[in-house]
Amino acid sequence: MPGLADMLSVLATLALYGMLAIPFAVWTGRSAYGRVRSNREASGRAGLGRWPAFWLAGFPACLLAYFALRGFDVPNPTGRQAADEWGQVYFLLVPPCIGMIMGCVLGWILACRR
Repeated sequence: MPGLADMLSVLATLALYGMLAIPFAVWTGRSAYGRVRSNREASGRAGLGRWPAFWLAGFPACLLAYFALRGFDVPNPTGRQAADEWGQVYFLLVPPCIGMIMGCVLGWILACRR
């Protein structure tokens, strides 16, 4: 049964992920907001576009799905659990991916409301 220390560790990790995701959410949200507003003024259609939507939300979502399916620690073929070099990179890429998806969605919603 997880104790208080385990729960505090998980909460601290989630708080750090949230703090690291904020700059990416702001940057992506501003980009998405500007793109949707300019598309709406030019063509009357409030859309982000295919490629911006892919690079700002689709690609990070694909990375998160890959990380979830692969896992962060891959066992060594010899049977011993070895430190996976890519697991650390994946761990560092999760907050930007989450922030980019959040920012893209929030920027699109705010631009469509105006």
